[in-house]
Amino acid sequence: MRIITILTYIGLNTFFNLTKECTAQNIFPAYQKSFGGTGIDKLTYSKLVGPNKILSVGVTNSSDGDIANQIGGGDAWLLYTDTFGNIIASQEIGGSLGDAAISFDTTIDSGLIIGATSASNDLGVSGNHGMTDYWITKLDSMGNIQWQKCFGGSQIEELVAIKQFRDSSFIIVGNTDSNDGDVVGQHSCAGCYTDIWVLRLNWNGNIIWQKCLGSGFMEFASPGGLAITNQNELLILGAAVIDGGDVSGSHGGFDFWILKLDSTGNIVNQKCFGGSHDESAITVKYNNEDEIYLIGSSTIPDGDVTINHGGSDVWILKIDHNFNIIWQNSYGGTADDQGKSGCFSKKNNLVFLSETYSNDGQISSNHGMRDYWFCRLDSSGNISFQSTYGGTLTDFPENIENFGDDKYILTGYSESFDGDLTYNHGGLNCSSFNCVDGWLLVLQNDLIGGISNINHSQSIEIYPNPNFGRMTLKNNTYSNKIRIYNFLGVLLNTIFINAFSEVQLSIANVPGIYFIADEFENKIKIIVQ
Repeated sequence: MRIITILTYIGLNTFFNLTKECTAQNIFPAYQKSFGGTGIDKLTYSKLVGPNKILSVGVTNSSDGDIANQIGGGDAWLLYTDTFGNIIASQEIGGSLGDAAISFDTTIDSGLIIGATSASNDLGVSGNHGMTDYWITKLDSMGNIQWQKCFGGSQIEELVAIKQFRDSSFIIVGNTDSNDGDVVGQHSCAGCYTDIWVLRLNWNGNIIWQKCLGSGFMEFASPGGLAITNQNELLILGAAVIDGGDVSGSHGGFDFWILKLDSTGNIVNQKCFGGSHDESAITVKYNNEDEIYLIGSSTIPDGDVTINHGGSDVWILKIDHNFNIIWQNSYGGTADDQGKSGCFSKKNNLVFLSETYSNDGQISSNHGMRDYWFCRLDSSGNISFQSTYGGTLTDFPENIENFGDDKYILTGYSESFDGDLTYNHGGLNCSSFNCVDGWLLVLQNDLIGGISNINHSQSIEIYPNPNFGRMTLKNNTYSNKIRIYNFLGVLLNTIFINAFSEVQLSIANVPGIYFIADEFENKIKIIVQ
């Protein structure tokens, strides 16, 4: 019996227990992986930053596992992985107190701009104005720090989003309850109520302009509350509760509050969406077709909200540039569901990531407590595909990004070590929240490489399946040309097998999903553990 060894460049470190059959145009898990140490580790935002290179940012207070150089308190954490989950580098930056990386963007010099919130004023952080500040760090293309600066006043500032503007300046959005230092025009007294605070910085990190947005009561910027339009206008999404100052048209309770600013910070338009109870705005998404989507959650069906499935629902609005509603819809089950993030498919339809406690309604399953819920919508807002991911403990989804033809990276953190998760750095005896790991899950359109119509072929057999990298391929017919593909549809090898004979295949140390195709394009899915 011949032994055929299949070598690939993939090098997956984990095995994802795929239980659903692949069907055309569906989404399936390519891999998942937990990152961190024995402390609390959270990842909040990920994006492709180069060929085969993903940066995820968050916060860590571990000093072991994947965390090599703890600085003190909670550190801002930059985790570089390839697109198959292998760690390229793990970097911690900050001072001796609490620092958390929240958001980032790539820059025109192939570097990065990192947006964080920091309470430190030593070691890697300087210029803190008091309590917590926006902390901005510019990295070059090699990951070296070029400059870092703190922005804020004597009270609390919390950053939620950062993007590079088209002229190479930087737009930063967050919240402030200061009325001194860098903060001018707060609508309330210092330390009283929160305003949304927007900054525009030049390439060197100097303030071009700053703007406080609010009513004099309480307004919050949403975690994904910044988008830049094709007309160089800024879309700012947050929450507002009463009329006054910059706010008008509130419905009662907290509303979605969307503003459009020009490039100099002047308000072009603003509007509140909601009902008589609280709505929680989370993110604004804008695509290259000039479409605007607002994602968050709602409870009671009144005002602009027409449906509720029970508890809180994911609530999504599609609006035009004058902030008129094109359509709105609620999604979920009878328990609490809340939208967390969104992106666009290759057809420019909205894809959203939610947290869910439900196990009914539009939710197909629940692994226990809170799960990730992934949904792809059609152009009218109807669900075209949905699935849940997680373990028996609490899983915290934060962000979703598209990084190719219907390939998505889901970012968050988890207490779980079972179900869809295969590992937790805290160990099996670790208790609840002290065991939180960053968790990345990559999904893709099934068989992007063009493999379809998976059948159990009568002409060839594979056993055992699943296996641990060694298997037997049996040919039940005349001499056959066999092709071996990875889960992306990339051809790895072609072999010839004689009539009514067997060969042994070896895919040692490369767990994942593979496909064997015969000359008749019959295909068998192989799971290597």
